[in-house]
Amino acid sequence: MHYHVGLGCSFGYSNHSVHQVIAEKSNATFINLSDGGKGNFRIYTELLQWVAANSKILKDTTVSIGWAGIYRNDVIRDASKFSKDVKLDSSYLWHTWRADRNNKTLKNMPNEMDMDLDHLVRFYAYVIGAQNLLDNLGVKYIMYNALDPSVSEHTLKSWKKLRVKTLKQQIDMTKFFRFTDSHSNFIAEHRYFLDPSPASFWKKMLNKLTKSNQTDMRMDFEVNDAHPSPEGNMKWAELMWQFSKQNQIL
Repeated sequence: MHYHVGLGCSFGYSNHSVHQVIAEKSNATFINLSDGGKGNFRIYTELLQWVAANSKILKDTTVSIGWAGIYRNDVIRDASKFSKDVKLDSSYLWHTWRADRNNKTLKNMPNEMDMDLDHLVRFYAYVIGAQNLLDNLGVKYIMYNALDPSVSEHTLKSWKKLRVKTLKQQIDMTKFFRFTDSHSNFIAEHRYFLDPSPASFWKKMLNKLTKSNQTDMRMDFEVNDAHPSPEGNMKWAELMWQFSKQNQIL
């Protein structure tokens, strides 16, 4: 039996996700470890835990990862209880705070902290760590940005830019679909929204109050639901599948 494991945020959590489409194209049993609203530390940690607990089936497993917004910061609330099937287990219970919203956690951050640089470096570190892990285990995988990474290296000062560039060069772009783009951008560009009807005035006002600095999900203020429709997921998955075939990834 072959397995396909999907990890991501809410863009990967639906019953018509990109991960599921790839699993179907691979004729594999789908295991979805995505979770809405969570970030990249959760994705990386759950990947580490899953491959450690399922070493016997790794040779029959492929993985797709849809990275979340880089300003989401995950913390562990508790460990999950074991289920009857370890293949389906998420290992921890998570809480997430965001550095791109007004959040009381930010008030306790060091004043000297470069928020953009810190979160960009963390994102690259998670990507590099996940790639090195899967490469060392011989597990085939494909990655993409579900949400917009949002920080441009062009905004960084020269010495910071050089440091980040050196780090980014360690990422294997042949296994990362459209590194400078995102699924969310694609959905917004083509209006493949789950609910494209205009958001009400009150929803727009509430979003502006609670999500005033949000950076990662395109058109979230303007429509009722900016998550991808089944068609939007299928279109993006088809492009990923073509990329996979061209680069002989999966």
